[in-house]
Amino acid sequence: MKDVFAFHLMPYPTIVEGYREKYGSAWTSYPNSHFDPQLGHELYTRYIDELVLAADVGFDGICVNEHHQTNYGLMPSPNLIAGMLIQRTRPRIPTRRSRCSVTRSR
Repeated sequence: MKDVFAFHLMPYPTIVEGYREKYGSAWTSYPNSHFDPQLGHELYTRYIDELVLAADVGFDGICVNEHHQTNYGLMPSPNLIAGMLIQRTRPRIPTRRSRCSVTRSR
């Protein structure tokens, strides 16, 4: 049997009318001044709770991704979100394309 994983883009649901004409994109050129911190707090709480629920109802794992500087993804770092999730869950949490620095001492 194949594993079934939960995945969440963590989208930011509000965007100003005419953003494409004004900013060209909702990717990197959409200004942070449109971010509502209170709404952001509510969304992060909701999205983390939804991912925990996915683990509780039996998904084999939770996938976290990295989509920073976008309107459709509020996940700043998969490692940060995985750290929050691991406290409340026990599934595998794959982090794709995550880079970490490795320093070698001489």
